[in-house]
Amino acid sequence: MSDRWKDLERTAARKLGGRRFPRWRDLFEKAVDVVVPDFPDLRIDCKSRARFSHHRFLREIDTKYCNANQSPVLITKGHGETGEVVSMPLDTLAGLLNELRTLRRRAGRCG
Repeated sequence: MSDRWKDLERTAARKLGGRRFPRWRDLFEKAVDVVVPDFPDLRIDCKSRARFSHHRFLREIDTKYCNANQSPVLITKGHGETGEVVSMPLDTLAGLLNELRTLRRRAGRCG
């Protein structure tokens, strides 16, 4: 069995400044894979597959519209669904969280 999913969980935890929660005792425990302590409302679950069809759309956005320092963002909504879903590269999300952390620190010093 591949360890891709474990590696993905470790990578997500490292890049997002969080912790991985491996489940040794109960493999089917109802818990997320990664927790980011300073963003406790994020519920991060990691899935690793050979391919995901929406990744093709992200690659297309990247190829068509992005320069070196730009990131593709895909917003999708299924027919009849409530709410929308955002897909973006992990590094983009990590960068956004780090910018929010910086703003929080600055606001804390000024307050």
